[in-house]
Amino acid sequence: MNEVVEVNEEESPSFSEGRDETLTWKTVGTFILSFIGLSFLTGIVVGVVSIFIGHDLFDTIFQGYRGLLLDALFFLIVILVFKKIRLSLVNSFSLRPFKYFKTYLFLIAGIIILFGSQLVLIAVLGIDDTSGQAQNLDLESAKSSIWSMLLFFLSISIITPIKEEILFRGIIYRFLAERYHFVVGLIASSVIFGLLHGGYPFSAITMGIVFALLYKLTKSLMVPIALHIGWNLFVAIVQFIT
Repeated sequence: MNEVVEVNEEESPSFSEGRDETLTWKTVGTFILSFIGLSFLTGIVVGVVSIFIGHDLFDTIFQGYRGLLLDALFFLIVILVFKKIRLSLVNSFSLRPFKYFKTYLFLIAGIIILFGSQLVLIAVLGIDDTSGQAQNLDLESAKSSIWSMLLFFLSISIITPIKEEILFRGIIYRFLAERYHFVVGLIASSVIFGLLHGGYPFSAITMGIVFALLYKLTKSLMVPIALHIGWNLFVAIVQFIT
């Protein structure tokens, strides 16, 4: 007599990842260009207004953590416009990986790699330089009030990690990995991520590789988001108290 074995999806160690085969170079390229274009257009408007009022608004609006908040707002607007991008991400935020012990081993390994790589690249070899990070984040302004401090930590520790993981891992990495090969997505997304972090590109490339591998291993953006939030929070606290 044949027995029918039922598989409980909740207990299955495999993680599901949403796939959207309709994503094309045109969709992804237009999305990224729209994101960049919105920022550029806002910069032009701010520049024109600054000329008329006789006061430079760029530092007030775009500098440090305020710029990060504005950048996240632009990203949210473009995400809301591009339905195909939203649909491709809808199944990428599963919390199921956190039910499995191996996910925490992946996270611990990621933390060790991040600390080790930054120790070597910054402290030992001196290839990367984070000395200007406090100025770039407008740390002095963040210390001016409780409200500014809250916005500082919110932008750096929560909003920016979520935005960057969605953009670099959820969209760029996954699109290239599914369309071409995992290695193509890994290298391209990590290099772009690193080059956009001035002062410490090699450290950021390493971070990008770690985050992409976490996404690959767990099939959920929530895992690299968790590590990215934890790492940025640690860096923000260190910057704030030192």
